[in-house]
Formats: sequence, C-alpha cells, structure tokens
Amino acid sequence: MTGNLDRKRVWRLLRGVSPLRIVADIRAIDPTALAAAGKKLVLLDVDNTLVPWRKEEIPVWVFDWLAQGRAEGLSFCILSNTRHPERLGRLSERLGVPFLRGRFKPNPAMYHMALTKFGASPAEAVMVGDQLFTDVLGANRSGIDAIWVHPMTKKDFIGTKLSRLGERLISRHLRRRLTEPPE
Repeated sequence: MTGNLDRKRVWRLLRGVSPLRIVADIRAIDPTALAAAGKKLVLLDVDNTLVPWRKEEIPVWVFDWLAQGRAEGLSFCILSNTRHPERLGRLSERLGVPFLRGRFKPNPAMYHMALTKFGASPAEAVMVGDQLFTDVLGANRSGIDAIWVHPMTKKDFIGTKLSRLGERLISRHLRRRLTEPPE
C-alpha cells in the first residue's frame, strides 16, 4: 500500500493521523521532489524508519539517501521518543544528523523546537516516520506535512505493537483513498 493520499476523502475523524503520502521506505522519497516542493527541513524518526528497532546497523541506502538530500540543500533532524539517549547519540553522530528529544511525540513541542532550530516554517518541513499515532499525528498537529513509511521490521516496543493494531484498522480506510503512486 503506497501512494499519495487524497486527504479530502479521508474521514474527518482520521485526518489528524492521515499522512500526505505512504511509501515503502525512505528510498521511495525523492529529495529532489521535496526541494522542488519548497521543503527545506526533513524531520526523521529513527526506529523502524532509518534503522531496525533497537539496532545500530545503518543500511547503506540510508547514507545514500541523506547524501542525495544534502545535495539538494535539505537539512535533516531526528525527532525521537527513545528512552536510550546514548544509542540515539551514536546513531546521530554516525548519520551526521542532529537530534532532538523532548516531550513525547505526538506533542508538537519537539516539532516546533526543530522548526525554530533550523529557521523553517511548517510549510518548509516534512516529517518522515513509521507510526501514525506519533510521527504523523505530531506533524499534523504542528502544521507539518507527513510521509508514512512502512516499518523496517515487525519488531517493536510493546506500546508500539498495540498502536499498530489501530494503524492496521486505519490503513484499510487510507488504502481506499490513495490517488497515485508517489513521485
């Protein structure tokens, strides 16, 4: 299930957790298209978006995608709910991407901190993450576009596993509102 989402056709109740696009992974997101759309800042989740949950092995294609984005003039920032800041620091350093931790997503505070830090408006930012109830909802609450990626693995924090049940129900509705494959 990938494509652009016609959010006008999404039930009002679900619009807060509705991304603009659904993609398999970050490789399906074209940094050139993001820059052409006026995006300057890409906010990123870590677990199951950039690396498998609780792992530190970063796929080569993540580095390649970040390099493409930097070549287009994009800035990147990790927003994370992790309870393991040391691991987050190591990943941030290896990726060359700064991170912010704060009140848990979907609280908009972390999103607003990132906008301030990078001097970007909500319209100039996009959030990329694997969870509707944290990444996408937080972005939408902050006026930031969101791209929902499929999780890299089925392994997750127990709380996330519970929210995945709700995501499965919602994704059935969203799937019927897809308009076209992403650019």
